[in-house]
Amino acid sequence: MPAVNELRYDPDQVPEGDRRALLERVQQGARVLDVGCWSGFNGRYLGTQRGAVVDGVEPDAAMAARASRTYSCVHAMTIEKALRGPLSTATRSYDVVLLLDVLEHLSDPAGVMQGLRHVVRRGGTALVSLPNVAHWSVRKELLLGHFRYTSSGLLDATHLHFFTAATGAALLRDAGWEISWRSSSLGPPPLLPIGGRYLRGLRRWPNLFAIQLLYEARVIR
Repeated sequence: MPAVNELRYDPDQVPEGDRRALLERVQQGARVLDVGCWSGFNGRYLGTQRGAVVDGVEPDAAMAARASRTYSCVHAMTIEKALRGPLSTATRSYDVVLLLDVLEHLSDPAGVMQGLRHVVRRGGTALVSLPNVAHWSVRKELLLGHFRYTSSGLLDATHLHFFTAATGAALLRDAGWEISWRSSSLGPPPLLPIGGRYLRGLRRWPNLFAIQLLYEARVIR
């Protein structure tokens, strides 16, 4: 099993666990914008399981082409360019916007969240996941005097911003969104091989044990 800081995505994976629970908050038949959709595995799940119609935004041309096989439309560009271009006329077009492991890679995540307010219909939502920089594994390394970037995971070298449960929530609120639900995706505690309801009990300490911080937010009009 890979270390917490080296968890990787499989382009053909099916969402499981907490990620699936987050996606199941999308209503049946919703129109969805998947920002940073990569290979489209989240949209494929939503199309199959929720009957959703999914558009995507993905700057990696190869992955955008892959997602376009099952998405209604994929804009092969950054979200910043899409908001200035094709999405500038998509006023209140979407029921749900997905930003799953995306905002930490953007130079201006607050600006993007502000821009996305205009593409979501009244009553629509954003579903957001952020890596938790306050996870015990990062704290341990800091205590040892280390802050090492990795090729993926919590300290991915492409992350431009780092978030805790509080600062992730503040980002959304400050950009004009109201948090309507929050949860977390947990990893095991150090040196304690526990599972089931004992592991779920660690949700009481998301800043310490959450690998990902999960939010549903609605636009404040």
